Amino acid sequence: MQKKKDLGYWLACIVLIIGIVIFQQLTSLNVVAEFLSLAVLLMTMLISAQSSTFIVALAASVLTAIGFYYSLQTVTPDKFYNLVYNRVSALASIWIAAFLIVKFKKSREVEKLSNQRMNALFLYATEGIIITNSAGKIVMVNPEAEKQFGFSRNELIGNTVEMLVPERFSKEHIHHRAGYYKSPRARYMGTGGQLFGKRKDGSEFPVEISLSSFHTADGMFVVSFILDMTELLKQKELTRALEKEVELNELKARFVSMASHEFRTPLSTILSSVALVEKYNEPTHKDDRERHINRIRSSVKNLTNILNDFLSLDKLDAGQVHSYPALTDIEQLAKEVIEEMQVVAKEGQTIEYAKSGLTEVFVDGNLLRNILINLINNAIKYSPENSRIELSTKTEDGYFYVSVKDYGIGIPDEDKPYMFDRFFRAKNATNIKGTGLGLNIVRRYADLMGGHIDFTSELNKGTTFTFKYPLVLE
Repeated sequence: MQKKKDLGYWLACIVLIIGIVIFQQLTSLNVVAEFLSLAVLLMTMLISAQSSTFIVALAASVLTAIGFYYSLQTVTPDKFYNLVYNRVSALASIWIAAFLIVKFKKSREVEKLSNQRMNALFLYATEGIIITNSAGKIVMVNPEAEKQFGFSRNELIGNTVEMLVPERFSKEHIHHRAGYYKSPRARYMGTGGQLFGKRKDGSEFPVEISLSSFHTADGMFVVSFILDMTELLKQKELTRALEKEVELNELKARFVSMASHEFRTPLSTILSSVALVEKYNEPTHKDDRERHINRIRSSVKNLTNILNDFLSLDKLDAGQVHSYPALTDIEQLAKEVIEEMQVVAKEGQTIEYAKSGLTEVFVDGNLLRNILINLINNAIKYSPENSRIELSTKTEDGYFYVSVKDYGIGIPDEDKPYMFDRFFRAKNATNIKGTGLGLNIVRRYADLMGGHIDFTSELNKGTTFTFKYPLVLE
């Protein structure tokens, strides 16, 4: 199309130049001819090629020289210098105009190239782009946005952007749009929340939108860059599912490894002790028989603890455990747990109880019992014989606190961040029986109750676990 226009302008320039030549032959008005030459030169602004301007400038210079030649035939000596001055001025004007026109063409070419690149970015962008004016009406839209929303360009232009927003958000969007127009800046929309766009058929899809603004003589305009998040969210969900599957496989592998080890040792002990008990039937072997019976009892207790941990974990994972707060006598509950755990304590270990504040608290007594049993059991397990274990309860500043303190092996600093992870066991506890599930279960019980579990520990000096629970009135 542009080539046809250029050809037409070229033909017009040639015709005008021929006309100027004829005009010069028929008249003596060379100055008029020179002005006509400048007009032809200006016409080259309409021709895209820069060389066209120099060609016409050269032709105009030739015409000026021809006019000068003919003028020499009739000029008087006193006007010769005026003639030379006029012709030199005419040539200077022609070439100054030519260079200015070429410079204009170059700037226009750069601008045209820039516009082409901008149009290419706008037309072929993989993100939807919508430009709205200060009234919120759509003034430009790229093909990707048409594809995303299912509207044609003509259907969008002139309508407010709210036509692309789900109805339940449209009123709020008008308010947010007005706020943005008062203080425009480059930013993302909907930070911290999911955004949705509405298609022509009424269906919705998740989007991510970034905003920018610019000003022209016609006022302020806002550019919205829209990314369809449908496929990306599907990929993220798939990635999460794969990560979860990998995590589950790792947990299964660790469970099989741990369970096979933890079950094998107690079962071997039970079998060997049963075989030995059968040999100690005589009254003189009473002490040996009781020793092996105690070994059997201890091994059975270990197996029971392991199975209880697995059962608790299974119920928690299945969502079968819930918190049902009720008015609970904390002192009575603590004494019952101490009495139960004192039986399984090591030789010389004592469990002491101290309380302050309210005696009755509105809390789930069963879950609290399980937390206490797990924490005290750990204290017994990781403390030496003849040591003290301290259980304390108090109410303070609107919270109920339960603490279990021991004077055992403590927890290494590098292991502290992982103590509530499934199957994790501190480096200094690998030779002590355990599943690595107890603290994970305790934390999940605490979360269900709306409380928080934390601890402080110093290696070889002991550990204190504290359960913090907000007081709730019945």
